Amino acid sequence: MSLSGIIIEGGITIEGGISIGATSSVSFTITSARLSGPSAYGATFSSVTTSGFTIDNPNIGNDLYPAYSVNITDDDSDIIAAFNTAGELYTQEYPAYIWTVSWGPGSTYTNLAQVGYNSVSKFINMIPVDPGSPWSTPGASGYSLAGTFTFPATFTAYLPPIAKGGWC
Repeated sequence: MSLSGIIIEGGITIEGGISIGATSSVSFTITSARLSGPSAYGATFSSVTTSGFTIDNPNIGNDLYPAYSVNITDDDSDIIAAFNTAGELYTQEYPAYIWTVSWGPGSTYTNLAQVGYNSVSKFINMIPVDPGSPWSTPGASGYSLAGTFTFPATFTAYLPPIAKGGWC
């Protein structure tokens, strides 16, 4: 909505339960309690657990990989809602999008991640993105980083959405 110099985008909530515009979240949080069956591929990982992962060599020669992959074990409606609210992002066959992320304690700093989610299998792929790589170019994958990345982690859709291709 706009009115003579006033613009409201994305919605606002006023006390007393009054809302104007969209108020759905474009964020979701992953905790270790939500995860099972972690795996990784495409690089040298020295640790892959439900608490997080450590990448020793990111293998930037194949920039869409590596990936930390894990099953979501609980209700995933927050993840689906975040993908949908961010622009009806596709949640099947692991298409990847750029998200900002706040990693858990002890993590290597990066505030970007490439994330793909398959709502049918409840499987999520993610990789921390090097902010010095071409992460903002649609279709071009951002390079991953070496480091340790822990949960809980909160992912917020980067808007407007940046589609990065996908994992097979």
